[in-house]
Amino acid sequence: MHALSTILRQTFRTALLAVSLPVAFVCPLIADNVLHITPVQTDRPTLYCLGVKMPFAGDDNLNSSVALQFRPSGTTTWKQALPLWRVHPEVVTQETVTLNYAGSIFDLHANTAYDIQLTISDPDGIVDQNNVNLGTQTVVTLSAVSTRAVPGDPANPIIVNVTTAAQLTSALSAAQPGDIITLAAGTYSGSWVIMASGTAQNPIVIRGANTIDSNGNYVDNTILDAKNCNSCNVLEVYGSYTHVEWLTLQNAQRAWRSFNPTTGNVYRRLHTRNTNYGHLGANSGAAQTDFYFADNILEGRIAWPKTCLNDKSCKLSSVDGIGIWGHGHVVAHNRLSGFGDAIANWLTGARSNDFYGNDVLWNYDDGTEIDSSEGNIRYFRNRIANSWEAISLQPVNGGPAYVFRNIAINTQNEQLKMHANGTNEPSGYLAFNNTFVSNSFGHAWNNQTAAACHYFVIENNLFQGPIPLTANEVDVTCNEDHATIDYDSYNTDGQFAFTLNGVYTRFPNFANLQSTSPLEHHGQILTAVCPNGSVFTSCLLPPANNQTLTPAQDVTPGSGSGAFNKALLLPNVNDQFVGAGPDVGAVESGCVQPIYGPRPVGLDENKVYTCNGYQ
Repeated sequence: MHALSTILRQTFRTALLAVSLPVAFVCPLIADNVLHITPVQTDRPTLYCLGVKMPFAGDDNLNSSVALQFRPSGTTTWKQALPLWRVHPEVVTQETVTLNYAGSIFDLHANTAYDIQLTISDPDGIVDQNNVNLGTQTVVTLSAVSTRAVPGDPANPIIVNVTTAAQLTSALSAAQPGDIITLAAGTYSGSWVIMASGTAQNPIVIRGANTIDSNGNYVDNTILDAKNCNSCNVLEVYGSYTHVEWLTLQNAQRAWRSFNPTTGNVYRRLHTRNTNYGHLGANSGAAQTDFYFADNILEGRIAWPKTCLNDKSCKLSSVDGIGIWGHGHVVAHNRLSGFGDAIANWLTGARSNDFYGNDVLWNYDDGTEIDSSEGNIRYFRNRIANSWEAISLQPVNGGPAYVFRNIAINTQNEQLKMHANGTNEPSGYLAFNNTFVSNSFGHAWNNQTAAACHYFVIENNLFQGPIPLTANEVDVTCNEDHATIDYDSYNTDGQFAFTLNGVYTRFPNFANLQSTSPLEHHGQILTAVCPNGSVFTSCLLPPANNQTLTPAQDVTPGSGSGAFNKALLLPNVNDQFVGAGPDVGAVESGCVQPIYGPRPVGLDENKVYTCNGYQ
């Protein structure tokens, strides 16, 4: 089916060219099957991940490939990563994207150098930018590519003690690199601005006296209170390398906002209360870069069960908990509730942004919106409960956008929002080993759009729907163009519906789907392990009424469910497992479960999550 689609598109383009030119100037299109490579580029490094991009030309017959390996610099053993993803510019319309291969390496240690090796293959031949013949396979090695360090205190600290609102205003006005503006416990009334920039070695630090209790909640010792101003921000940051930590920000339109094309800002261990927005990156033309949002607790004003389900205008959908603008940002281990979109990307063409360990308790619209992102976007090991949509991909511009090891419980509408934005349709997203527990209008997996979804992969996911099933187990209406949907597991053998070759097709059962379509040839129907029909050891089911606030619960599959050892092995994604092979879904039985939301003090990216915990 895929080869036929490619031939039809090439024939259609040839026909258009013949129609648009006078007959005397019509020339046949000559295919160039040789792979023409250019030097490999690296995306902005983050704390846990590295990404590469290899622009190329030729390979019109689509038979090249690029394998990816990595190792800590100074060691000898290579580890396998996922192969690079081929981007298809012909289906990207929101921005201009060049033909390229791109891919990421996950779960690396912070502040560590790695060697990266690309094995490039094409049976039709490979030439470099100087047209030198490299044969049918060549190896490119990038040496000592480093992840970023966890942001720390200034190398040359200057302590500036503050006890009043007036002193805080003065300290911010006079701030210089290396200052640690230290706020004593108390309530400071007003709103504040800092214009100065620190440096990478000597950031400006603004630090309160909050602490954390045994339940993981912040004790609000130092409070910046804007007194319910209608449109203000509690704190505005205009410079780079500014760290804001251990404060409570409350009673404003926005808790804090970043302006200008700044870099290296840190927002860590903050508690926000009674604000419409948490953070919003400013549309400043040029991108902001390398921000670190970590271990914050953000509480918005939207009370459950108010969502787009019962607010049909969906007018609050862009009231964000954390809104980012740019590249190289890390949004990690935040706990969010009561926003329109809990986490959202705002820059068309964003690259190399990481989202992991976040915990969404309830949400009005999208649990996470990586809309308009371009490539090497990583969304992994997050948990979303009680949201209208779980993960929005509206659109992804070529990718790769990796979505793996996430949990979504009580999604009211769509687990993976594979939608167009206007006429801009999504492509290049890869969803692996996620667990969805939903009653989405009676479906376990729901997606409602007339748009096409191009070049995407959905594998190893676990879908638990309502019991009893009241509608199609799956109802996915986007027209699947070059889709790989396989190795997924479902709890009920009901009716399945997909749109294939432009035709909405219902399959009466899973066996019929497997035998008469290109989908789910290695998928399965799971066996219930609880009297209520659940496949989880916790006996979790989605609520019969999806307006019921549902706490996040354990989603480890039961031992008799059939989920164990049945996932496709994916290097650097699920290659740490207990048993004969990796399990389907987000949770690997026998492994220590990851932390969602703020981490214990002292735990950061200097330790990496493994099957045995953070090491």
